[in-house]
Amino acid sequence: MFCKNCGQESTDSSRFCRYCGAELVPESAPVEEPTAQQTEANTANYSAPIYNTAPVPTVDPGSGLGITAMILGIVALSLGAICSCLFALLGGIIPLACAIVAVSLGVVGKKKSAAVGIENKKAKVGITLGIIAIAVIIVFIILNGILGALMGASIAAKYDSYY
Repeated sequence: MFCKNCGQESTDSSRFCRYCGAELVPESAPVEEPTAQQTEANTANYSAPIYNTAPVPTVDPGSGLGITAMILGIVALSLGAICSCLFALLGGIIPLACAIVAVSLGVVGKKKSAAVGIENKKAKVGITLGIIAIAVIIVFIILNGILGALMGASIAAKYDSYY
């Protein structure tokens, strides 16, 4: 179908001309061919067509990794503080591993999201929680080691007096 205003060809399903915006007349009605002057005048005033379409949402390839990192960071922080306080080194191994995995997945998820121009806040939270969990677990393991050494020395001194 041709536009009666500018003479440009449009698809049959279009209601308006994508070049000049004029309403298209169905082919059943007689279409008057534009003169050379009309075509030149309309192409001189041509501007890029405006499409009223919503932006296509970009899929975040790092979203799943960010969520996993955030969950592991929460688990590592909560379990790390409790387990490493109660069970010293042995209790801190699993939460420490969770924290390290949380940081690793968070970094990968953040990089994948950044590659498509998206800021992955969940990955940032996972990285932050993982780093905090690592620090907390290490501090508790060191404190438990010191406390254990002091208690052992105290017990040794008490029993040493019996001999």
